Amino acid sequence: SCLVQVSLSSGINAEYGGLSDPYCKIKLGDEKLFKTKTVFNNLSPIFNHFEDIFVPNILQTELLIEVVDYDRGRSNDEIGHLKLKLRDIAPKIVDKPFVILGPSKKPAGHLYLSVIFRPINFPPISENVSQNLINNIGKITILQ
Repeated sequence: SCLVQVSLSSGINAEYGGLSDPYCKIKLGDEKLFKTKTVFNNLSPIFNHFEDIFVPNILQTELLIEVVDYDRGRSNDEIGHLKLKLRDIAPKIVDKPFVILGPSKKPAGHLYLSVIFRPINFPPISENVSQNLINNIGKITILQ
């Protein structure tokens, strides 16, 4: 088990000419975890989003970050995505820009990402104790 701290600080979007309204959606495996705020009319958004995620099995988990252009009244457009197999970067502290791939699988910009791994070794505990632990740690997301 591991607590993974994910920080999305900024993105450099190489979108098609005009401004975009980017935000990020984050998934761990098939589980939708959270999304960042939308940064309107910007090609170099600053997200400043931090999240702690509880990961029971880091060896079999993939982090997916989708960068999306918000379009009011229409369907949102994918700008690009980043897939990271956590086993490939653990137990390092990662703090660098990553290339995001667009729908055509070509580079569509960069996303600055920090990931910190914190191993957690504790015996199985009851649901009530588990809920108290979550309430006392702060904002975390548990992946079942």
